[in-house]
Amino acid sequence: MSTFAFFIVFIAAGSAYAQKVPVTVYYESLCPDSIKFYTNQLYPAWNSSLKSFMDLQLVPFGKSNYTHMGDNYTFTCHHGEKECVGNKVQACALKLIPATPDMDLQVKYINCLMAMAKSSVDMYPTKSCAEEVKLGGDVLEKIESCATTNEGNDYLAALGDKTMKFQNPLISVPTVVVDHYDAKEKDDARNDFKSVLCAHIKDGKPAECGKSGSSVAMYPAALLVPLLLAFSIRL
Repeated sequence: MSTFAFFIVFIAAGSAYAQKVPVTVYYESLCPDSIKFYTNQLYPAWNSSLKSFMDLQLVPFGKSNYTHMGDNYTFTCHHGEKECVGNKVQACALKLIPATPDMDLQVKYINCLMAMAKSSVDMYPTKSCAEEVKLGGDVLEKIESCATTNEGNDYLAALGDKTMKFQNPLISVPTVVVDHYDAKEKDDARNDFKSVLCAHIKDGKPAECGKSGSSVAMYPAALLVPLLLAFSIRL
């Protein structure tokens, strides 16, 4: 491959590359503060160029608890039984919605669930949100089946284990961890998630961070200089 062709391929790859910042959100399906954070902070950031900078993990369990003996699970949730249903639906959605090319459909579906779910309403909006985000009927059937069987119990229990391994008991909901746990940053992220995320993006900050990004800027200058020199020599 010529230097020119290699350089073009390198730059093209750069346009798809972004530094991924680990973001983990521990939350609950009917928690008002979780709903506010997800719909007003996390989802708008995800629905922008900041999405390509996030390595996102959603953990819908919060301050719940569970016991497990044989095939029998018993869940108790912070906001009651209806929240256990919501947590389980979301756990199933995260497992069963295809993540292609990223988890965009999971994030959109859960945003709808968070926005539409009401503790005063018996029916969790599983079907309504599937229609809203154009989730395939076969996937909806799998989610609904999962949420009423031990498949969903297993998924939700795994999220509970992940939550308790992180912090037991969980101190606040939602708890937002950007890159690493920091008590002050956790509180800041609940109110201004974009700023906290942007502070962790070291190279090629996107326009949402108040600075125009560049695909070339995402790579250290030390890597680009030899390529630029080689390119100029071959010309």
